[in-house]
Amino acid sequence: MRGCLQILAGIVGLVFVVTAVIALLLVNATHVLTNREVVKEALGLELILAEVLPELVNTTIAEQVAVQDLPLPEIDTTLITEMVLDTMPVGWLDRIVDSAVDGTFDYLLTGNGETAVVTIDLNPMLNQLQGEPGRLLVVRYLETLPACTPLQLLGLLGGEIPTCVPDGIPMDQLSQQVHAVVMPMLISQVSVGQGGIVTIPLATIFSASPEMMETVQRIQFFYQLAPNVWVLWLMPLLCLLLILALAVRSLWQWGIWWGWPMALTGLVGLFLSLLIPGMALGWLRTAVFTTAAVTPIDSLWQPLLQQGMINLSESWASRLGWQSGFVLGLGILFLVFGLFARKSKNFS
Repeated sequence: MRGCLQILAGIVGLVFVVTAVIALLLVNATHVLTNREVVKEALGLELILAEVLPELVNTTIAEQVAVQDLPLPEIDTTLITEMVLDTMPVGWLDRIVDSAVDGTFDYLLTGNGETAVVTIDLNPMLNQLQGEPGRLLVVRYLETLPACTPLQLLGLLGGEIPTCVPDGIPMDQLSQQVHAVVMPMLISQVSVGQGGIVTIPLATIFSASPEMMETVQRIQFFYQLAPNVWVLWLMPLLCLLLILALAVRSLWQWGIWWGWPMALTGLVGLFLSLLIPGMALGWLRTAVFTTAAVTPIDSLWQPLLQQGMINLSESWASRLGWQSGFVLGLGILFLVFGLFARKSKNFS
């Protein structure tokens, strides 16, 4: 009879591992995805732009030299990225993130499309680009380019992003000419709303396709369940109480029978925390961002959103990792306690 109870307790211990791992995964994912401040931090545009802008600059330059039939120049894209970030007004990107996250959360929680909007004031950035900071940005960019022939200057005057610098033209004069041509071209690629204010109704974006609507409905359902996610811990707690009733008859048995399920749960959780960032990246590339970018804005927001979601997965993995480590440590303490209690009993 006692052997059957221990076998049953072992099965309950395995059930504890499964349910506790599920609770660790879902509770931490819920905390990350439903916390506005965590999401805003993960979507910090300055850090994300530092990651994605070099590739976008490379792509833009490659397309431009193909049009001008020029060799691809060696350009320090990291330096150009720093130039662009230095040109942006302080706090401007943070305000965009705050508006986007707050609008999205309001829509997911209320479903009210009238108030769920993202408002972006482009005027601070446009003023920077059109003014002296924009010209200095052009100067620093031109200083990274190789020399070219006067014939290739036609490409510059034709409204194209320069990929070489002609000899014999003072830098101040050249930078003013390029600034006067290129900056309006770049600004024209951004859809500027009334008075430089862009208002994006999220309801329109989230209902753009049946697939998008279905995804949003699932996310809304998830947000409705999020406040009650703590109930997932009830099943592991019940398993521990069952183990206590089925197999524990002494202090050392308590330590062993509670220790190994906790330790195994912690190990599995730590292993999953190492896998989550890579799994999330693969899932995003194959299941989410399958539509090719058709506009310059698409080519920017898609990698930005992808990097932001990767950052969220890393926050999820980090929380899962340290909580799993805590459970592993607690399990080891129970095991050590059980072993010492058993040794003390045998000695006595």
